[in-house]
Amino acid sequence: MKHTRRQNTRLVPESGRSIRIDINGENFLDVVYALDISVAGVRIGVPHRFEGCRLDKMVSLVVNLPEPINTSFVTLGSIRHISGGAFGVKFVGLENADYRAVRQYLTYLMAKQRPWRTFLFKLGLVK
Repeated sequence: MKHTRRQNTRLVPESGRSIRIDINGENFLDVVYALDISVAGVRIGVPHRFEGCRLDKMVSLVVNLPEPINTSFVTLGSIRHISGGAFGVKFVGLENADYRAVRQYLTYLMAKQRPWRTFLFKLGLVK
């Protein structure tokens, strides 16, 4: 399998401020939590796995970003990979306002976790 370098910065949510995600697929409906997030998608923990779930299947997501952003949005996602107890889900058709909310959340996390990258991220030099 060819390894490709990730094009978007993924960050882990703060401890005690989880990103809750309501996910609805063809054969399942559940509440899960993000292990990491980027403007392109999210990796979610799914310890029990969803039976009948396949790659490239579309799912409906309600993403709840915690404080200080404290907003929710609905979008579609495509399951891109399944690894152990986690799924990688690519956002599909993310609205501009929702993209900005995720980007604002990432900027906040970066300032706390990696202050030196925040400036580059805001300039668009780091995705």
